[in-house]
Amino acid sequence: MWTLTADEKKKLNTYWEKFEDYVAVRSNFRLARYKLRTMKQEPSEAVNSFLEKVRILVKECKYTSPDKHIIDALIFGSNNPRVQSKLLEHDETLTLDKAINIAKKLQVTSCRTSDYNGQCPGAGSTHRTAPNTGNPG
Repeated sequence: MWTLTADEKKKLNTYWEKFEDYVAVRSNFRLARYKLRTMKQEPSEAVNSFLEKVRILVKECKYTSPDKHIIDALIFGSNNPRVQSKLLEHDETLTLDKAINIAKKLQVTSCRTSDYNGQCPGAGSTHRTAPNTGNPG
């Protein structure tokens, strides 16, 4: 099954590594790339949650410049048109950290201005205002 040198045959670790390689799940990078390009952020999904999914897929895609593809996924897959628009204002100097900061800030701003129709991503529940008790203070 495996072609081993005389030295490799003497080392138990060699067999373990060959076995792990043999049983490892084979990733279909093309399928991962398809999923990445079609991935959309859910309406009430937080930026952090969306990015976590994107990072997993990007790793499977075997890209040589993963940060650029994560930025693209934020642009194409964001559920917030303001995030998309703001990210598209930048050129190739846009870093992943800056793109993430922009997306997070706009998510918070959108929650405060009700762009999410009462659903704030990452809040865990519906955004509600305090009931009016009739007392001014």
